[in-house]
Amino acid sequence: MAVPVHCAVAGKEDDPDGVEWLRSVSARIRMYLHPKCASNLEASVREVLNSMLLKFDSSFDGVLLASFRPEILKFGHKILPLLPYFTVRLKADLLLFSPKAGMLIEGKVNKVEKDYIGMLVLGLFNAAIGINDIRQDLFYDEVATEQTWISESDERHCIRVGSRVSFLVKSVQEEDEFIDIVGSLVPPETGALDWIACLEEDKEAQQEQQTPVSEKRSKRKTEAESSSSKLKVEAEPR
Repeated sequence: MAVPVHCAVAGKEDDPDGVEWLRSVSARIRMYLHPKCASNLEASVREVLNSMLLKFDSSFDGVLLASFRPEILKFGHKILPLLPYFTVRLKADLLLFSPKAGMLIEGKVNKVEKDYIGMLVLGLFNAAIGINDIRQDLFYDEVATEQTWISESDERHCIRVGSRVSFLVKSVQEEDEFIDIVGSLVPPETGALDWIACLEEDKEAQQEQQTPVSEKRSKRKTEAESSSSKLKVEAEPR
């Protein structure tokens, strides 16, 4: 039996790929191990870390997704008073899922009803958006062949089972080491990702139309000269 009792982030924290709700941290961990684990300490430490996967831990301030390069720093030879355990101190790199209120998160829709939209984040964590947190521009289409929320102003914006959606985190509820996320689709930057991509394309096309003709010609000339220079370099004999 092993019980992790303390974790402290040591050193630099990174957001993998710039995603703020994923944290890569270097942590120092103290755990208690049963004396029977002493014969194979590294395997026992790895077993403990694996048992903590996908569970919320307040010491990590998040859910442990993976651990890398665990290194035992120190372990005690003495059994603790009143407890049949000895102490092990180690360091490890951890990948954590740490959603917070106010963050924008992406999820994949797995449930569509007339009073809420359900999603999975990272394919693992439940998120729900209630009808009061779905913006008024979206309405539940009862006539469609599949359950769908669709925009009144832009029919390209549809949310159905399988849609990937960006939403705002309103709250994160933790119970029995598992978390549920309550989200919102009210902010304008939220919605189906394919629709958001369409808006970006519309914006780029509009900017292109507003660009003066002289500037467009200058840009094309620069691109042509750059391509010509590359061809000359490639054509030079070695």
